[in-house]
Amino acid sequence: MDRRTALKAGGICLAGVVTNVTAQGFPNRAITLIAPSVPGGSTDAVCRALADAASRRLGVPVVVENKAGAGGTLGGLALASAKPDGYTVALLPLGVFRIALMQRTAFDPLRDIAYVAGLGGFVFGLAVRADSPHRSLADFLNDARRNPGKLTYGHSGIGSTPHLAVEELAQKAGIELTAVPYKGSNEALAALLGGHISMMSGTTEFLPHVEAGKLRVLATLGAKRAPAFPDVPTLRESGVDIVNESPFGIGVPRATDPQTIKLLHDAFRAALDEPAVLAAFARFMLPVIPMGSTEYEAFAKRTVAAERETLSRLGLLRKD
Repeated sequence: MDRRTALKAGGICLAGVVTNVTAQGFPNRAITLIAPSVPGGSTDAVCRALADAASRRLGVPVVVENKAGAGGTLGGLALASAKPDGYTVALLPLGVFRIALMQRTAFDPLRDIAYVAGLGGFVFGLAVRADSPHRSLADFLNDARRNPGKLTYGHSGIGSTPHLAVEELAQKAGIELTAVPYKGSNEALAALLGGHISMMSGTTEFLPHVEAGKLRVLATLGAKRAPAFPDVPTLRESGVDIVNESPFGIGVPRATDPQTIKLLHDAFRAALDEPAVLAAFARFMLPVIPMGSTEYEAFAKRTVAAERETLSRLGLLRKD
């Protein structure tokens, strides 16, 4: 085969690949990935690693846009008003499934969002300062019983998993705590380190401060002990029957074309195999929980039903 024939054959092969990837002209410009957090935390770090890996697969930049607040649900709000063209995607924490059950919102998690791919989960825990008099969860709960409403805890927003997990803990333990919402877990962490709150409910942003001897973890919320805290009991081991693991993934507006959803699914699913992405997950001890589009959609439906039951039990379900 001469040089001209070889180049021609190569061009045909390349054209075939391009036609397959851009069958409907997607993507041909930058994609926005909404990170429901402030810059610098675990969610932001994972979003940036995913965006970098997915951009190489898609052939266009994937730009992270931070939208913190509202318990991490602003991504869902953005999807409800975005064009269903695949150029706006969002990382969706579990709070997206419950916020519309707690208050009136401009989006419905099942009506307005299509679920592209499940990616991972969070490890939640309860932390206090190292100089706190609370050496264990039992110490904290006993103090709360003696002093109703005196102890405060910070969380990443009303309706977030860190918020509702502690509200459920308070209900089951028969205590009264004062919740202090922040725009993100990093703000709650700063408040805890500064001594402005008694406890923080959050993910593993506090890990470096535990290792530095500044914070102490009283309990974790998973079904099993967190690998980074092998000596810290779970809530269930501490006598409170609560397990709270929080899968997250990628969503787009509901009317997005199925072929576009498939291309996005394949790109973000492939990103989970990238060393840099796995390193970001490992840095914050986030488990990889891959789900295909159909599986993630089914998970969303089950979760909305389960959240409705939990919120009803806690007295937080919308009345209208």
